[in-house]
Amino acid sequence: MNALPSSIETSLEEAGFSGSEILMMKHLLEDNGLTLRQLAAKTGKSTEMLDQAMKKLLKKQIVNREIVNDVPKYT
Repeated sequence: MNALPSSIETSLEEAGFSGSEILMMKHLLEDNGLTLRQLAAKTGKSTEMLDQAMKKLLKKQIVNREIVNDVPKYT
């Protein structure tokens, strides 16, 4: 499942990204548009924890948020 090369993952960790943020980015690279619930199911993390991490990724403009059928999806 490792969509990120280990050198990039190491660089992201050194840049201050949390393990949860990196895990979310891996899953978003593999799938086209996921909801927070889908990410929670894939990662085993709570939606509340993922929501906080997603807000950080959105603020850094690493992840995009789109509304599809009235449901927010992240890419």
